[in-house]
Amino acid sequence: MAAQEQISTAPAIEGIVFDEDTKDPVSGARVRAFEVDYDLNGARRLAFVPNAADLTDNPFTDRPFNPESAPVSADGSFTIRDVAEEEHQLMEILGLPEYGYIQEATLDGADALHSWMTAQSSSSFLDITVDAKGGEVSGHLTDGIDRLYGDSATVVLVPIRPLGALNRASAKTATIESGGTFRITGIRPGEYRLLAWHKLKGTAYLNAEFMSHYERRGTLVKVERNSRITAAAPVVDAR
Repeated sequence: MAAQEQISTAPAIEGIVFDEDTKDPVSGARVRAFEVDYDLNGARRLAFVPNAADLTDNPFTDRPFNPESAPVSADGSFTIRDVAEEEHQLMEILGLPEYGYIQEATLDGADALHSWMTAQSSSSFLDITVDAKGGEVSGHLTDGIDRLYGDSATVVLVPIRPLGALNRASAKTATIESGGTFRITGIRPGEYRLLAWHKLKGTAYLNAEFMSHYERRGTLVKVERNSRITAAAPVVDAR
């Protein structure tokens, strides 16, 4: 007798992604949600955000964190299957238009962009609104005392005031191999600090304790919808 196929009973998150202005579906993208983890003090964090100790002692901090993603169909719909019954943070949408960013997201009517979300035992619905008119910040690297810096670096744009408990959806990065110039697009309107590291361990910029040593050295940037800004990014660990 052939073995019966097992049917998963794990929760699923269904949803739709559409453009705020045109109301058209945003097809061809991929949606990801990140599981909750806990730091050494028992506080919630994203699974790929290192503990403060990890930033110097953990050789695995630089490994990429690539959770499964759900493709967005032509009608804008998607399904994230087999979601663990624990807290998650949305969010990343891969393949958005160049200036697109996540404007709003709700899970069963509750904020899912800046708050932890939990899938229910039955299917939940995730409604995502994308704005294709995000801001842009471009410029050059400096060594912290206004001299140009031409070596490789990671440029980070971190929100000054996270809109809620989480800031993953607003933080933006760019990797510079050489030449000292950068360009970051698809930025959510808001106030940010712009800074860079020659050597940055993984997603250390999402660790509040780590950032407390550097953030005041960053350039203040105010991004508005559809704005184009030029600014210098100081390399805080310039050699």
